[in-house]
Amino acid sequence: QIGALSGIVSRDMRGLNIGTVSTVARDMRGLQIAGLTNIATHSMRGVQLSAVTNIAMGVESGVQLSGIANICADNMRGVQAGIYNFADTLQGLQVGILNMADAHPRGVQIGLVNVTHDTRARKIGLVNVSPSTAIDFLAYMGNTSKLNGAMRFRNRSTYSIIGLGTHYMG
Repeated sequence: QIGALSGIVSRDMRGLNIGTVSTVARDMRGLQIAGLTNIATHSMRGVQLSAVTNIAMGVESGVQLSGIANICADNMRGVQAGIYNFADTLQGLQVGILNMADAHPRGVQIGLVNVTHDTRARKIGLVNVSPSTAIDFLAYMGNTSKLNGAMRFRNRSTYSIIGLGTHYMG
């Protein structure tokens, strides 16, 4: 199905769904391509490709690739790649700047900031946050700078620190 503005499918979709603005499918099996947004209102098995957002109620096995956000409101079995990725339950791979998952029984998060509510999660990134992460706010001064501030994220055996500061102005 190819739509001029949107490729809307009111029931199950098998095959190819292309829309210049958006595509919507109930139970999606195949390929969704949209200029802005792809939506699968039930489960999805296949590929969602958009410039802005992909949304699926569940991904049985598939790939969500977007320029900004990928959202899976249930079980995610597959790959999400975008600036922001969210999955309720991640059993696949998230690659992006900000990755979030409520539960994380199996899978990997790779990004600058990885957040999960599961302590067993495998995360590779600059900042990894889980329930056992201690977050400290730091402010300090020195003889080479006037004012510095930082946030420290302490995990069991590692920590990350992100800070801002000024040079000595006097």
